[in-house]
Amino acid sequence: MSYRSLISSTPLLLLLVLAGCDLGEPKQLGEDDEDDLQGCDEENDDDDDDDDDDDDDDDDDDDDPNPDCLPVDQPYIGSLAFESNADVEQLAGVSVVQGNLGIHWGVTDLTGLECLTEVTGGFWIVETSVGSLAPLHNLQRVGGELEIGMAPSLTNISLPALEQVGYLSVYYNDSLQNAEMPALHTILQHAEFDDNINLPTCDITTIRDGLTTLGGQFFFSGNLIDGCE
Repeated sequence: MSYRSLISSTPLLLLLVLAGCDLGEPKQLGEDDEDDLQGCDEENDDDDDDDDDDDDDDDDDDDDPNPDCLPVDQPYIGSLAFESNADVEQLAGVSVVQGNLGIHWGVTDLTGLECLTEVTGGFWIVETSVGSLAPLHNLQRVGGELEIGMAPSLTNISLPALEQVGYLSVYYNDSLQNAEMPALHTILQHAEFDDNINLPTCDITTIRDGLTTLGGQFFFSGNLIDGCE
């Protein structure tokens, strides 16, 4: 039997059911059958509108600036010490490390840490070949010590989102020429910038002068005295 023949021989009530209409309580169809069909069309239009709303929600998800980042209430729990780029990449997508994090020799690239916003313990970037901290652009808080030292390839420290650290230590980075932490307002203990022979002192004092809370002393020595314009 063809589709057209099926339609012509099917009772109207069944057609309404096949069309996906919610008829409510059974009733006798009569002269107002056409109105019932019209009401069904309006109901289906409402369903289409709901589908459009769902599509809008999907579009909102697409607008998420960090769609691949885990929420902060799903932290990595434990301490880590990375000695290769492959190690670093294993932390991709993690927003919070609930523990300590160490970056050491063998690591040249911090790609994979773009989602990282907080390390609750210490964060040590020490004795490493890392040349850039750019992937740490979302880092906001370090609960313990943020230590950046003995990184001979590091030319620039730019941590635009960093707001608070427990202790700050930057030392023996011979190639370091620039340091920027424009959002940093709180250091709970001490800060020290020592023996970064190419780092202008004015970069250090700019960081110091931007603080609103300093729990200890701010030390600096052995840096480039006359590198300021």
